[in-house]
Amino acid sequence: MMMQRHREPEARQEDADKPRPECAKAPKRDTRKHFALLAGPLVFLFAGLLACFFAPGSAQAQQLVVTEAWVRATVSGQTATGAFMKLTAQAPLALVAVRSAISPRAELHEMRHENDVMTMRRVERLPLKRSETTLLAPGGLHIMLMELAAPLRAGDVVELTLVVEDENARRTEYPLRATVRALDAPQP
Repeated sequence: MMMQRHREPEARQEDADKPRPECAKAPKRDTRKHFALLAGPLVFLFAGLLACFFAPGSAQAQQLVVTEAWVRATVSGQTATGAFMKLTAQAPLALVAVRSAISPRAELHEMRHENDVMTMRRVERLPLKRSETTLLAPGGLHIMLMELAAPLRAGDVVELTLVVEDENARRTEYPLRATVRALDAPQP
């Protein structure tokens, strides 16, 4: 048995010149319009994914919430100041280090009254309990920024990095920006 091949009829010039019925015409698509409709949501989705992977602390970024961060302004010749904020841990953590480009020595300190004398001492590790807010404020726990090279003026922005450790001794860095407030400004 012989198989026959199906042959397409050859296209003739007179067929090409004949008008085609409306139902046979393919709708003309504006691909730019479709791309524009998809581009916005795709960019938003891609940006969200990048933020998840490259955000400070990546997936652990939500383990520490820092609010109301500020730094006290300095006067000419002053080489140290304090940074203050509220820290709320979403899991048991400990603040173990602080860094800042403006200060070669950034340390966690605590002030307290002992025998009618105000004393200040360095704190090596500050436990942060889950779901509790720890206040770093003047007259109590605070971050000392020492050996400043230049005065800090109200309105300046200071970049800090908090280093926290979880229960498994994994360290995560939390970069933040704190606004410098005037010496006589009320506390937030």
